[in-house]
Amino acid sequence: MTELEFYLLEKISSSSCKSEEYISLCQNGKYDINTTADAIYSLQSQKLIYQPVGTTKYSLTSLGNQAYNSEKEIRKKDASDKCDKRFNRNIAIAGILVPLVIFILGVATEHFGGIVDFFVSLFS
Repeated sequence: MTELEFYLLEKISSSSCKSEEYISLCQNGKYDINTTADAIYSLQSQKLIYQPVGTTKYSLTSLGNQAYNSEKEIRKKDASDKCDKRFNRNIAIAGILVPLVIFILGVATEHFGGIVDFFVSLFS
């Protein structure tokens, strides 16, 4: 399911808007009218939305409602997985950096006198 189709299903599920409003909703520069019309046609051909006779509003079918809820759960899980992956990567980086910093601090404290003498000899 494309971003635009999901966006349209989301708008339709939240309220029944008129068909002209979908065209104007997607004219924010991201989608053109033809792309939006194609997405609406695609959703209708998949029997996810329908337009009752004599109205200009779209509504979700039961299949459309199931598809929307399923896609919403998939997107929520993907976002959660992405967050977990980022957290685990940060933990791995910290796992590498912490021992390195401890090693450098250990070397610095163990040889502090020699390090200070070295820098003093550079400037004298």
